[in-house]
Amino acid sequence: RYDAGNELARSYIDQFRQSGELGALTYVRNHGFGGDWVCNLDTPRVTTDEAQPSAPNPVPEWLPENRVGSYLGYLQQYTHNINLLRWLLDAGDDVKVKVVDLDDDGYSGIVIFEMAGIRAILESGSISHYRWDEHTQIYFQHGWVHTWAPPLLLKNTPAEVEIYRAGDDQEVTQPIPKPSWTWAYHREVEHFIQHIRMDEPFRSSGQDTLTDVRLYEEIYRQFLGLD
Repeated sequence: RYDAGNELARSYIDQFRQSGELGALTYVRNHGFGGDWVCNLDTPRVTTDEAQPSAPNPVPEWLPENRVGSYLGYLQQYTHNINLLRWLLDAGDDVKVKVVDLDDDGYSGIVIFEMAGIRAILESGSISHYRWDEHTQIYFQHGWVHTWAPPLLLKNTPAEVEIYRAGDDQEVTQPIPKPSWTWAYHREVEHFIQHIRMDEPFRSSGQDTLTDVRLYEEIYRQFLGLD
């Protein structure tokens, strides 16, 4: 939500939905297979001699012990993807899990959602890619909005954006996010500090995150055959 490229993509999606210039929004997919997210970052990790305090590691009561690792692994990565899809579609809590088809590893596969009446697909998996393999595509009847996420720790590099206008135009453009050289994590921290100082609500609220928790647990309950 704080990536300047994703913000630009969201503005185009909203524009096309309101104007109808590309027809109806028909389909959405997010593909996330990962890869190299560090990109040779040489910033040292700050450590101290202070002992790390113990902390609970709560998991749902219904989750079998032998599935804790795969559950947390899937959660660590794909809760972000689910949240991004909901935000791009302005779906809020209007989301249902329709189909869960994961491999035995509890990680690789597809999940089909209905988000505000739109079919949305999440493709999960892994690959030994030299950079980060994640992109999101929003289809209209006469074109699409497509974004490619940068490697997570590659600083000052926002998502790339492609706009395809089909129909009579048959035109592809690649608008540049503004500001053009930014890092999503840095912008998120800036937003947090600014809104703390101004005593204003955050763009990504804890209340909104409860929807991601609900959907995530529904996915894994369906995967385990508990629903």
